[in-house]
Amino acid sequence: MKKTALLILALMITLSAGASEITEDYLDIAKNYCATGHYKNALIYLDKILKAEPNNKEARTYKHGLEMLIAGKRNSYITSNDKQLMQAVDYKLDGNLQAELNTLKAESDKGSYWASYFLGEHYLANNNPSQAVSYYNKAFKQNENFIQCCLKIAECFARMNRYADAIDFLNQYLIINNEDDYAYALRAKINLNQGRISDAENDIITASALNDDITYKYLYGKILYERNNYREAKKILSELSSEIKTSEIYKYIGMCDYHLGDYNNALLNLDKAIILSDEDLSLKNMYNEVKTLLQQNSQSESYNEKENS
Repeated sequence: MKKTALLILALMITLSAGASEITEDYLDIAKNYCATGHYKNALIYLDKILKAEPNNKEARTYKHGLEMLIAGKRNSYITSNDKQLMQAVDYKLDGNLQAELNTLKAESDKGSYWASYFLGEHYLANNNPSQAVSYYNKAFKQNENFIQCCLKIAECFARMNRYADAIDFLNQYLIINNEDDYAYALRAKINLNQGRISDAENDIITASALNDDITYKYLYGKILYERNNYREAKKILSELSSEIKTSEIYKYIGMCDYHLGDYNNALLNLDKAIILSDEDLSLKNMYNEVKTLLQQNSQSESYNEKENS
């Protein structure tokens, strides 16, 4: 749905030359909210424009389009104001990838930031973040108000393990879009990977407050584990295990059990993790370690019973 909204915005006409600077700023903010899927927030800023300029045709057109989009009437509103972008869409629908890319690249070279952005989307979706980041950067240079590019650039850098660069662009993005839960969650994940556990926890708490997403709870559980809060981490992860059944979640639950001294449950959960994993040697080593501890405890208990008899 987000991509449809982006396409609608790409195909609509731009503000007239006589528009005020505030109106242009509000329109840019509305575009950014639309690009991130926050359509109701986009409508708030379009209403601000219409309150100041009731006869603003462009804002009214945008608002009508978003209202139709929210209502589920997406296809009926895509217009052909930008014929080349529409041609690229037609090529995509026909499965003609090369023609689609050639059309977008030609428009990108002519200065179309939407064409550059769509190219970035294509390469990111096809696991080529280095190529994607070059087009997102290009789009951002072509339109410095298109702050959504900062989030996409950060995502690319995160995939490339260029974490410091990713954080820089996320910080830029969050100055403008300070209620984007995904941006906070992405920064939390990067901070966790970098060992900044307190920062990671603050970010994931913010993301979760903005959006009750199961993936954020999962990440929060892992962060709590890294904070050595094994009891709370196990509680969160165990509740999620009915919906998320992966090797990793059982591994974390098993490791929580291990640190809490519950070796029987640790063995059971690590066994589940091994069954679901692809030959994870570290899991097998931990499983064997827990098994040895249980055997030692059992031998110690038997010895104590004999001594006391």
